[in-house]
Amino acid sequence: VSANRLLLHHLDTLLRVVAEPDLARWVSGRGLPHVLSSAPRLRAWAKRQNRARRDALLHDLRQAFDHPVVPIADVEPMTWDQVGALADAGMTIGSHTVSHQIVGVATREEVREELRESRAAIESRIGAPCRLFSYPNGERGDFCDADMADAAAAGYSCAFTQVTGLATRAVNPLAIPRVAVPATAHFDTFLG
Repeated sequence: VSANRLLLHHLDTLLRVVAEPDLARWVSGRGLPHVLSSAPRLRAWAKRQNRARRDALLHDLRQAFDHPVVPIADVEPMTWDQVGALADAGMTIGSHTVSHQIVGVATREEVREELRESRAAIESRIGAPCRLFSYPNGERGDFCDADMADAAAAGYSCAFTQVTGLATRAVNPLAIPRVAVPATAHFDTFLG
């Protein structure tokens, strides 16, 4: 489970027990915009912060509301053995950074580190090249030209976004769009 996924789980758990007026006082006391007094907006804002700020935010919230770290019981990450089995069965394994850091808000060095370390970890575990990357969050503004250049320099041959569109020959291979498929879609969606 990525660091950002853990942060969001802990943040969600904490926000379920904090009353909105208390959250509003906390937000005001930190000099944050009042709009972040809403739990969903605070969550959306938090996931777009860099790793250090996300960690500091969660620590501060836990301290302010005397809330312990809650283990994740409902999320079981794949083991490296399971990932290796998928790779052995012919599945292509790609990278998504080490900590699910949205690269558009990270420093250049943080982006490069996330890209290199994630790729190296995957390659060392599956014994095969890792050439595919998917931008965390992947929406417009979550990555830029410099991030695409860093992905290429780190050895990725293509990268996927969450930007809606069709992948044609004219598409930059380091910014491949996707067609969103809702969770409620029927299997026939894929047959068209």
